[in-house]
Amino acid sequence: MAVIGFRNLSGREDVAWIATALVEMMTTELAIGEQLRTVTVDDVERMKRELAIGETDGLGQAELASVGRRLGTELVVTGSYLVIGEKIRLDLRLVDITTGEPLVSVSESDRETELIDLVARAGASLRRSLRADELSAEQAGGLRASVPATPEAARLYATGLARLRAFDATAARLALERVTTLEPGFALGHAALADALAILGMDEAAVAASERAMALSQPLRREERLKIELRHHVARRAWEPAIVVARNLHELFPDDLDHGLALAAVQASADRPGDTLATTAALRRLPPPLGDDPRIDLAEADAYSQLGDAAAVERVAAAALAKAERVGATTIAVRARILLASRLLHVGDNEGCIEQLEQLRASAAALGEPALRIELLNNLMIANIQLDELARAAALGEEMVRAATALGNRETTADVQVSLATILFRLGRLDDAERALALGTLASPLNQIGGQVLRGQIAAVRGDLPAAGIAYDASVERLREVGDLRMVAWVQALRGEVALVEDRLDEAEALGRESLATREGLGLAQQVPESKLLLARVALARGQFAEAAATASEAAEGHATARARSDEAEARAWLVLTLLGARREVAVPLARAQALAATTQRPQARLRVALVAAVVAGSRGDHDEARRGLTEVIAEATRLGLEALVFEARLAAARVDLAAGRTSEGRAALTALIADVEGRGWIGLTREARAAAR
Repeated sequence: MAVIGFRNLSGREDVAWIATALVEMMTTELAIGEQLRTVTVDDVERMKRELAIGETDGLGQAELASVGRRLGTELVVTGSYLVIGEKIRLDLRLVDITTGEPLVSVSESDRETELIDLVARAGASLRRSLRADELSAEQAGGLRASVPATPEAARLYATGLARLRAFDATAARLALERVTTLEPGFALGHAALADALAILGMDEAAVAASERAMALSQPLRREERLKIELRHHVARRAWEPAIVVARNLHELFPDDLDHGLALAAVQASADRPGDTLATTAALRRLPPPLGDDPRIDLAEADAYSQLGDAAAVERVAAAALAKAERVGATTIAVRARILLASRLLHVGDNEGCIEQLEQLRASAAALGEPALRIELLNNLMIANIQLDELARAAALGEEMVRAATALGNRETTADVQVSLATILFRLGRLDDAERALALGTLASPLNQIGGQVLRGQIAAVRGDLPAAGIAYDASVERLREVGDLRMVAWVQALRGEVALVEDRLDEAEALGRESLATREGLGLAQQVPESKLLLARVALARGQFAEAAATASEAAEGHATARARSDEAEARAWLVLTLLGARREVAVPLARAQALAATTQRPQARLRVALVAAVVAGSRGDHDEARRGLTEVIAEATRLGLEALVFEARLAAARVDLAAGRTSEGRAALTALIADVEGRGWIGLTREARAAAR
């Protein structure tokens, strides 16, 4: 059963709050005693927003059918109220959605100050019609404890709840703070204030408010007490006790889907996707329509996303979409479409992903949910990064920062800063990336790990291999704990790059093969070339030029298929080096790499190609051209802080000097280079420099 709303017949804005109060009170009244299953007010309000339902009194048969499909109920309570002077008259109807006919009509009048008594009498009439037990004295006390005692506090409480559901946490906080001042003993006022504070990212204040709510919750019914306790543990990010309470709620009320989904949500927050999947499997066994609710599929898809199982995400998100569209659950449908569009990233179809996400922007904006808009922008940003549209990605990142700042949640804002730091890193803006990471310390657990990986990448390009290795090792350990195989494979490839530079070739190869096998197993076509290029570089370091060339060519073609210009440019630059070692023609792949580098916005890729082009010039005896090119690479890489590229370019420049007969200059440059890199893990480069100096 769902209480879907009451029309204000008074024509007065100053009594509009009564509509919210009536829905809250009537939903609570009917739920007391645990004999009638009621749809939460949040779900009802979301339904009204998605189906664009304004006035709920007098809905037609088609509209009622849509409401029934969306909420999974056969009965709705609706009606109207009229305020005249100090008196209020409430007219309500219990409507059978199947026929559209009212089963029961109730009319009650009382003073506005006695709103709770009026609702109690109307609820008692409905209970008798539904053959439910009358409320005991204790249960009636629980109903009174669930609403403010004074009209002003009741008005402010209803206003605060309405603003929360309209995604205006700032206005909600102001109203709810007044409630807790007027009625400091009202538990649900503190609980609602805790919700507003949490949305605004005011974590310590949210914890304090939820703790106060818990201390005052004894007069409330058991379900409300447990929900307040769960809210308190979530506010503290105490996931283990949160899971215990959420499981208790789920077991006490097994046919209440919202409690089951709450358990799945806290398990996901605790980075326990396996437990989330067990919970969603149990929820699927509920009788229809509960077990067919698309929110179950969405929770399951999120769990598979945590596990890095892209194929499972696609399968379950498609099921969520089909179910959501069938019942008109627009918000769930948009979230499912975001997941499906993002799946295209894993198969290399960046442009398809961007096209689908752009088509969703208007729908997401119309729903008015800031978190949904941020989720969409984040996926658009990632797709543009992978398509090498870094300027566009940066613009989306800045739009996300503005949206997150407006939302006010510090964790969300921190997550966005980590995402923005990724773009700034690719743009070669290392200092800016580090500043963004410094603002991301309050990010969610998975984004904290991502930030740690990025710190390792920054250390690596700055030439600090030990720091990079430490960051990667710590990250992969945490990722294995949460079971995110997709990210594990990414970090294994990065660890392999460090091992390669440190001249630990067997370890680098093992890490590369592990990364490749995981990515191929998960169907991550876009990431597979990165692992292959690592293996090609290992073969190159061993002098296995034919194998290195074949693998580097596969990597380059894979990046080309994904239209990742920067990555393809770098892969073709390494391919050129393998071909040089095999004494094969390099003109065609070099030209392709240079053409790509001319369009890339990523300086690391452009400088890598320029370095290789200079090496090629030196190999054909054009030492002056080679020296000019390398000097430019060294200057720009130094300016950007890309010390790893500086070291490589200095070694190449010293070799050019030796080949040109400038022996003293070349040997002096090698001696200085060895002194600069010694003790920083650059064992392979040090060995090559010493060999060249002999």
